Amino acid sequence: MRILAIILLLIAYGSLYPGNFSAPPAGSVQRFLTDFHWFTSLGDVLGNIGLFFPLGMAGVIFLPLRGSSRTHIAGILFLALLFAFSLQLAQVWLPSRSPALADVVWNTVGMMLGIAAGSITVSVLPKPTLTDDNFFNHNTVVPLLVLGLWLLAELLPLVPSLDLQKVKDALKPLISEFSFSLPQTMMLAAGTLAAGSAFVTLRLSPALWLGGILIFILAGKLVIVNLTLEGSTLIGMLIGYLACLWILHFRSTKAFFEATLLLLLVAWTIMAITPFSPAIGGTLNIIPFANMLGGSIETAVRGLMRSLFIYTTLLWLMQRLGVSVMKAAIGFALWASLLELIQMGLLGRTADITEPILLLLIGWGFSMKLEYSPQLPSKPQMTGSEVYIHEAKRGSALANLGGQQWLMIVVVLFCFAIPIWGLLRLPGIPYNLREMFLGDGHFLFILVFAGALLWYGATATWMSEKIASSKLPFLQFPVWTLTLSLVSLIFLSMSVTQESLDDIVGANNLYWFVVNKDTWGTHWRSFFQLLGPDVVGPIERWMRYAGLYCPLLVFLVLALDFFHLPKLNAQTLSRVAFLIASVLPWLWLAKAVTFDWSSTDNLNELIARDGDFGWGGGGYLYILLGLLCANAVLLAKTNGDGRRIGLTIIVSISALPVAWWLLNLGLEPNVEKYGFTFSGVQFLLGPDRQNLLSQTQLFARWCAVQVGFILVTAVGIRSAWLILSTRRQRAGDACSNE
Repeated sequence: MRILAIILLLIAYGSLYPGNFSAPPAGSVQRFLTDFHWFTSLGDVLGNIGLFFPLGMAGVIFLPLRGSSRTHIAGILFLALLFAFSLQLAQVWLPSRSPALADVVWNTVGMMLGIAAGSITVSVLPKPTLTDDNFFNHNTVVPLLVLGLWLLAELLPLVPSLDLQKVKDALKPLISEFSFSLPQTMMLAAGTLAAGSAFVTLRLSPALWLGGILIFILAGKLVIVNLTLEGSTLIGMLIGYLACLWILHFRSTKAFFEATLLLLLVAWTIMAITPFSPAIGGTLNIIPFANMLGGSIETAVRGLMRSLFIYTTLLWLMQRLGVSVMKAAIGFALWASLLELIQMGLLGRTADITEPILLLLIGWGFSMKLEYSPQLPSKPQMTGSEVYIHEAKRGSALANLGGQQWLMIVVVLFCFAIPIWGLLRLPGIPYNLREMFLGDGHFLFILVFAGALLWYGATATWMSEKIASSKLPFLQFPVWTLTLSLVSLIFLSMSVTQESLDDIVGANNLYWFVVNKDTWGTHWRSFFQLLGPDVVGPIERWMRYAGLYCPLLVFLVLALDFFHLPKLNAQTLSRVAFLIASVLPWLWLAKAVTFDWSSTDNLNELIARDGDFGWGGGGYLYILLGLLCANAVLLAKTNGDGRRIGLTIIVSISALPVAWWLLNLGLEPNVEKYGFTFSGVQFLLGPDRQNLLSQTQLFARWCAVQVGFILVTAVGIRSAWLILSTRRQRAGDACSNE
């Protein structure tokens, strides 16, 4: 999971560099959302594809497979799409960047290519056994990574051309303009030896496989655009290939690794200080990746791949030789820092802190065990020590699984928070939404608000399990509702202004009502006077919010309980009927606390008192809430089954007009307030009271709200399922060990 975290951080940093956020020109967001030019430039396209390619590979290799592989891949792809869109939207507020929907498309293409490459890699990986105590570092993944980085460093931008003139131009530096560079020759020889080390580790014949990959690289330099075949390239690869064969024939494998490490370290050092032209007045750039992100994307990506190849190979070889990877990373980071300081005194060189940071990040990623672990094969008649080792590994895997789940939740929070943050800066947003958040919509408060949204679906999932196993749901339901609503209210209080909470929950009036009402007993007045409004006020706000929170929990719990029924029969249906009868009194109490005993005009004036068909508007809104909750649960239960996905899409689309119809039935058609007349739907979805939107515009906005609610709730439900399943697995292991 560390490798995924590093890749996500690097992508976010590269996409949001240099981080000088400022207010965009008017209409910037609209231009971004309506610009459908899908091709900018070849370098930009390749850069965006390459940016997400490693994320796709890592998502398949390092995330544990749960359930259907199609669901696993679809989930990764969906989160990557949200992540890419959020980053591009955030670039609207970066004056030095050019956001484009096309970049999201090409990021997704890169993600898909990475997923395909990762799936192929996983299919050829040997399955780990109980004796594999360091599968990640010493078997297949790192050697394949070394080979992949070497190929990328040598063959970027990976765009072939079948033009005969291109082949002739690529041969000119070798034939008519022969040149030789010692640092470049040494680096290519070291790279060839590193590839040979990878093939040795993979137990493949270096003579055959290394020779084949060298021919592939040389041919690629002839046909790939912007590449040429130079004398240093040919000589360096030939020297590396012959040295590989000679060392393996006369020396041990350890000697081969030592020679590769020494040559690569020397070549890296010479490349870093060449040309050696001392000068005065050098500078040190303390902004990571500033030099890479400031010029050509193609050159920057090629340089990054070369650095990743060098550092990954050095750390891997040190680990193969028995050195702690973190100690090696710290040592190489200090050496890289020394080289950067030397570059401050060289003409035409700019030192920065990128290289030491890269080394430390790679070392941190290498210090983990492989998180991709297919099911371990059974091993009969294990001894006591073998059983102990097996259980220790299983506990470690479960710990990693729990960490992965929490990291995924953090990623989901950011994926939801970034679009909300951008949405608040769109023109035409309802003023009550724009003024809702603390700190004028600061991103930190929006992140907390996103957590409050996910809390709804997650707590309903947890509560449904508690209620389903309870013999007295009537008594348990209010206890859990009050407890969970308190946590939710704390989340909202940390992100939303108090005025916005009072507008929805209702102003506090219980203290003044009790104290000044003559019909109440003296002991009640004395009790409330003793507590005072500073104590009674928060308690009353909590009770009113719990009344609003209760219907959402009721419908989600009922939907979850219904969809989890193993089969429909008299027993299961009677259980559902008993659960419905248990929650109906609490629904009535929630309505009384929220509406009948509330003094807020936003609820009492907007909801239709006498709706159509002889039913008040609150009934239609309850049906609307039940429809949305059922849709969210159906979406959360959608796995890789194509028929279920199709059914979910059809139900979700069909629910849009039905929900819109119920919303209009539930709200007042004409509200007179502050000298204006408008509908309840206009108040909720319109920009303000003066500018009224058409029904089509209001319906489009409602569709966005409905889809957002269903999506957030479904993700919250899925997150809770993952956490609960891990806990059950841990509990089962604990019981089996006792």
